[in-house]
Amino acid sequence: DREAAAHFLKGAALNLGFSRFAAECLVAEQTCHADPTARIDIAALRQCYEVSKQAFLTGLSARAPPPAQIRNSARISSSVMSR
Repeated sequence: DREAAAHFLKGAALNLGFSRFAAECLVAEQTCHADPTARIDIAALRQCYEVSKQAFLTGLSARAPPPAQIRNSARISSSVMSR
């Protein structure tokens, strides 16, 4: 149902740090709990999600690459394991 979906999305949003989207999902969850037939502005939720996702992706691309020893760890461990 819509309340459970809003609850699920809220939890997923919090795991990713999408605090504004999580807050919007909480409002939707509470609204559905109070009145299962209440209108939820899905377009506004989608827009909030898109803004959150874009901020997240921008933050990822702005992060520095990991140090060389971490980047090379997969190659090194593969080499050690094959011996």
